[in-house]
Amino acid sequence: MNDPVISLRGIDKIYTQGVRAQVLFEVNLDIAAGEFVALVGASGSGKSTMLNMVGLLDTPSAGQVLIAGRDAATLDEDERSRLRREHLGFIFQSHYLLPDFNIMENVFLPCRLRGDPPSGESWTRVEGLIETVGLSEHRHKRPHQLSGGQQQRAAIVRALANQPRLVLADEPTGNLDSQTRDIVFKLMRDLSRRQGQAFLMVTHDASLATEVDRVVTIRDGRIVDENRP
Repeated sequence: MNDPVISLRGIDKIYTQGVRAQVLFEVNLDIAAGEFVALVGASGSGKSTMLNMVGLLDTPSAGQVLIAGRDAATLDEDERSRLRREHLGFIFQSHYLLPDFNIMENVFLPCRLRGDPPSGESWTRVEGLIETVGLSEHRHKRPHQLSGGQQQRAAIVRALANQPRLVLADEPTGNLDSQTRDIVFKLMRDLSRRQGQAFLMVTHDASLATEVDRVVTIRDGRIVDENRP
């Protein structure tokens, strides 16, 4: 396996507001470059908390989150934001496209936030991704003019715009019908292979979890199983 793009080492998470509650216990996980991993488990098992740890959206009570060789606990918030911006992409169940921007403006937004102008290499690369996902003819439309599946495809392009090393996908097909779900999942899988990004996908869909490189099962805050379908 390639060197991991992210490593979790002995992660505990304890919430102390009101009643003390521990939701993650000694979680260890490595994700390699280009690997497509499904994270599965019942509601309340700790999936979302674990995804927040990987995405640097929350901090562990104990343990290390290592990304790009850096321990996230040693970084201030500006440095954590920079690490997220440069190394991570996010896809959610709801696409969160900005309604006043057209599709091209929406998907190029991560590059703009990085300081890239709407021209040059980044623009050309994002235009290529738009073509790859079949949205070229819709690039000047607003989100409300697209179907749910088309909007989610745009959200995938936005997640890949900055060429992240790891994409975090939180139930990315949960709001889609079965046919569109299959199309969107295949698109993510193909882009992962083509672009070389690792994916960590939270899903309740057992059929999708059989088509990934590795399935990680979490129960009561602990990783209890890992297998390769």
